[in-house]
Amino acid sequence: MQVPLSYAEDIIGVAGSNIAYIRRTSGAILSIQESRGLPDEITVEIKGTSSQVQMAQQLIQVGVFNSKLVLLSTNFFPQHPPPHAHTYSFTRLP
Repeated sequence: MQVPLSYAEDIIGVAGSNIAYIRRTSGAILSIQESRGLPDEITVEIKGTSSQVQMAQQLIQVGVFNSKLVLLSTNFFPQHPPPHAHTYSFTRLP
């Protein structure tokens, strides 16, 4: 599975916590390597039964998506909203 290099940190996690969770939850064997000839990508090799591989792929996709949502929310919403701000509205980005 080819993944943009910018997502490597999200997949691995602090001290390997995310990849350990993916391994433990899916039962798959995962390894991450630099992609040959593709400097902006990494290769995530996933081994296991078809259901283990599928679960690991889903966990990677969900984890990357959720981490990007956290980054978006911290970039777009103030850390300390004004006292009168009690609600937020969300707009779907293209």
